[in-house]
Amino acid sequence: MSHTAEERLAEALVLAKEILDKTKKELADAREENRRLTPPAAYAEKVLIAGNLHTVNSIAVHLGVSAIILNKFLEQQKWIYREGKIIYPTAKIRGKGYCDYHIVTYAYDIDGNPKTREHLKWTEAGRQAIIALWNEVHGLLL
Repeated sequence: MSHTAEERLAEALVLAKEILDKTKKELADAREENRRLTPPAAYAEKVLIAGNLHTVNSIAVHLGVSAIILNKFLEQQKWIYREGKIIYPTAKIRGKGYCDYHIVTYAYDIDGNPKTREHLKWTEAGRQAIIALWNEVHGLLL
């Protein structure tokens, strides 16, 4: 069976529309998957980056004091303040790259969604600055 040029063109247009519709569906599916995966990916990235952060306890051990004493010292020096159970950096050090928050999962709700808390942790620059501040105020201990 020979087809006329118009029939071949019509078949090509139908095929092109099917391909376009399929591509649009795949794009919509990919966008939906991206929308769904972006928050967990951001959460995982934050948790992985936190591996380079120091707890106040690890810095306190280095200084030979308890975390409670070090936190009180940092409050006295106006480096941190508390709101309830959460510790925040003050404007004095905010934006200097000294600290970041590590998100910790502590429980799951009835639907299996994680409950999280933010814990202030210190970067290496923050750790060094705390040690320098401690030594400046208390004299070189180490």
